[in-house]
Amino acid sequence: MPRMTLIVLTALCLGAAAPNTHRTPDIQQQVTVNPCLIAAQGVELASCHLEFNALGAIILSVKNHGSVSTNAASSGQARGRATPSVPVGIDLYMQDKLVVSLSQPALGAGQLKTFTTAIPSNHTVPGCGESRVLKLVVDPRNEFAEGSESDNTITRNAERPCPDLAIKSISRDYEGVFNETYRVKVTIINQGNAPSPSNQIWASSLPGEPWPVNGWPALTPTETIRALAPGETTSFKVGGSVLSTNRTAIRIMLDRHSVIAESDESNNTKDERL
Repeated sequence: MPRMTLIVLTALCLGAAAPNTHRTPDIQQQVTVNPCLIAAQGVELASCHLEFNALGAIILSVKNHGSVSTNAASSGQARGRATPSVPVGIDLYMQDKLVVSLSQPALGAGQLKTFTTAIPSNHTVPGCGESRVLKLVVDPRNEFAEGSESDNTITRNAERPCPDLAIKSISRDYEGVFNETYRVKVTIINQGNAPSPSNQIWASSLPGEPWPVNGWPALTPTETIRALAPGETTSFKVGGSVLSTNRTAIRIMLDRHSVIAESDESNNTKDERL
């Protein structure tokens, strides 16, 4: 019996000395949760979203993620009094300068409100791909009592997104039973991070001899391609059928009238011989 007791005590001591592999992670190592996704009590305002769109306007979102509407809190309905309601103020800064002050009549419990606002003419709109430091402040004059004011302000180094039209490929699209003829197929891609609007391109084909071509025809007619989302492609064909034994020279010019601001303008034109 004494020998058995010694074995049990030794096992217990070793178990206590072993590290606890299932302990709760330190709170500082846990991922911070977006306050706009957390339900709170009372009125709880937060700045949730801030970015440029492709036109250089600013998209911003604010939310009352609390359980009481701002209208009820400011009008005294929650306390049984009747006073005029207070709108929710919103200040937008760019490079630490106030550019826009907005006013939202009320934010209901859990309500998210999104605005798109142009930059006033007395401030410089960022060019395609340029960055600016943006700051969004909801309730800048602290007119609403909240459990926390720490989520009322967000700051972002925001880049204006841009489309980038490029010629992805120029290839032969064979026809006939024995692939005896082909047409030229051009595939265009938007490799930017913003949608590209519908636009006109110029495309022409000539016999492939001599090469390089000495004198392309006038830049007409043009081909209209549809709007493209980032990463999206579209294809079209240039010219008529060509014998597979013959070569073809092709010239492509995207955004023929230069109406689209792009992150890279150097890839809009290409000459190729198939």
